[in-house]
Amino acid sequence: MKTNSEPNNLLAIVTGSSKGIGKAISEFLISEGYRVIGISRTKPKSTLLENSPLYRHVVLDLSDTKEIRLRLSNILKEEPPLKILVNNAGFGNFSPHEEIPFEELEKMLTVNFVSPILITKLFLRDLKKMEVGSFKFTRSRH
Repeated sequence: MKTNSEPNNLLAIVTGSSKGIGKAISEFLISEGYRVIGISRTKPKSTLLENSPLYRHVVLDLSDTKEIRLRLSNILKEEPPLKILVNNAGFGNFSPHEEIPFEELEKMLTVNFVSPILITKLFLRDLKKMEVGSFKFTRSRH
């Protein structure tokens, strides 16, 4: 584990942090000395994340764009500038297209496409301030 004399200045946000790639990325960033704000609908089942003072979990449904704006605007006010943003949350229904209800298609589009763009837009000013700030988009099918 790297140690950093100013961990409060190393802030990362990871969506979809409760399992899979998002959980692994969150654990890795903590091991590198980052403070991580993990965002997902459910809390992660990870002893490392649950016990780390560098991890804060925000329960948030990324299909609710109004709630995204409200909750993440508060984070913008409370936290130092963001250095890393990982848009990882997503889901899919792999049934034949004609069998998927419209409401579920709409939710998939919001979670997989609209919310990452909205979250990036909310934090883009912070990321531009950082000479080495970055944002990533990932997806996995599990």
